[in-house]
Amino acid sequence: MYNNSKNKNMNKVGNILNNISIKSIQKIFSSLLEPTVLYNFLKTIYQYYGIFKLNYKKLLNYYIVISGLNSFQLQYNLLDYNERKELYDYIQVIKSNVIGSCNDDFNHDKDEIMIKIAQVETLFID
Repeated sequence: MYNNSKNKNMNKVGNILNNISIKSIQKIFSSLLEPTVLYNFLKTIYQYYGIFKLNYKKLLNYYIVISGLNSFQLQYNLLDYNERKELYDYIQVIKSNVIGSCNDDFNHDKDEIMIKIAQVETLFID
């Protein structure tokens, strides 16, 4: 699916994400940033965890952390419609993968995960 240069780029993204703690990410995004930084970060983690690694549980954790910050809604509302729609569509992909998953990561706590997705999903709606 990915060619070698994209694999190398995704591996670099993975190295960065693996070396940054969730608390550091919270600190970065809790101070008001340019909204496109939020958009590009959420898009990048979707590409890494959602497409490259197929780790929807880890992806959902990032979306929960970012969307739970006080500054999130302000930053999100400053994005243009197409960017907001794209991020909302990512949530729908996560949701459909959790619903259709036979993965043990989701089966034992699928109801709890669906509640979290619903909470995040409401923050990504215009």
